Amino acid sequence: MNARDIFRLVIKCGGVYVLWCAVSSYIEAVMISLGYTKSQGATATYWIVWGVFDSVAGLYLLFDGKLLLEWAFPEEPSKKAGDQTSESDEQGES
Repeated sequence: MNARDIFRLVIKCGGVYVLWCAVSSYIEAVMISLGYTKSQGATATYWIVWGVFDSVAGLYLLFDGKLLLEWAFPEEPSKKAGDQTSESDEQGES
């Protein structure tokens, strides 16, 4: 397991944590709506919106997260250049 795989696992764990925060926000919104908790400024709508933001961010981190991975571990330029030249050679031969 190399550093790139470990970082990908860390990103996925972060996605799980953010999804847990989304569930917590939804529970808080339900508790405010049902009157179990007094709201001192934050309404149920506020917590629902935060839950939606957390859900989107958590799902992105859990299932995709490629932008963070490529930012932390960019591909080597020689591999990219080699792939492009081999593709152009294959196109020229056909």
